Amino acid sequence: MAHGRLKPNKLRPRRIDVLWKTNPELVLEEISKLQENGINKPNFELRTAASKRIIANMSREDLKTLDLAVTDWQQNGYPEEHKRRSVYISGPAPVPNPKYIRNVVLTVVL
Repeated sequence: MAHGRLKPNKLRPRRIDVLWKTNPELVLEEISKLQENGINKPNFELRTAASKRIIANMSREDLKTLDLAVTDWQQNGYPEEHKRRSVYISGPAPVPNPKYIRNVVLTVVL
C-alpha cells in the first residue's frame, strides 16, 4: 500500500447479523411467534423484526456479549466455521468456454 498505510477494514457487521449467524434457532423461534400473531411474510422478511425483538429483550450481559462478538467480527473478519458454512459447492467445477481462453492447449483423454 502507498505510504505504508494499512487497508481499512470495511466489514461492518450489525448486531442483527451476528445474532442470526451465531444463534439462528433463537431467531427462527421468534419468527414463528410473529407468524402465530398473524404476520404472513416470508422468514427472510421477518428475520430483522424478530432479531430486533430479541435484542430489545436482552439483558445487559447478553448485549455486552453480543457487542463483543460484533467487535471481534469487525476486527478479525468472519469466523472460519462461518466462512466454510457459507460456501456451497454442487457438483464439479464449471469448465470454462474455450473460445475465451487464449494460449491454452486442451487435450482430451479417453
